[in-house]
Amino acid sequence: MKKRAGFVSNSSSSSFILSSEKTKHLTIKMELSLDDLITKIINTQDELIEYMFDEYCLDTKNPNDWDERTKEKYKKFKWESSKGKKLIIGDCSNEDDNSLSQLLYNKGFPMLMGDNYEVVQNTL
Repeated sequence: MKKRAGFVSNSSSSSFILSSEKTKHLTIKMELSLDDLITKIINTQDELIEYMFDEYCLDTKNPNDWDERTKEKYKKFKWESSKGKKLIIGDCSNEDDNSLSQLLYNKGFPMLMGDNYEVVQNTL
């Protein structure tokens, strides 16, 4: 068995020592900016249709002619924007140099729910 002395860190692991009265259900709360991961912000219905047309490689910009699955996504997105919310599109990857991108890719948004947004679609 190997023994390590001191705080050891390399690219695959890291050690830590905590002090707490609790030993279970310890949590970390932090505020992280998603700004670097945002690729598009949709403000209008026309922008939403354009996004859907491009993202899903559709033949038409008429939502009535889309397949049922795409129509359901459109309705969900449209409902959120009808409540005065903007749709924020972002990307994350496990191959990214951005540690937040890697975290979101590996764990997804449900474990990182914020109080100022709602996850409309999580494709992870």
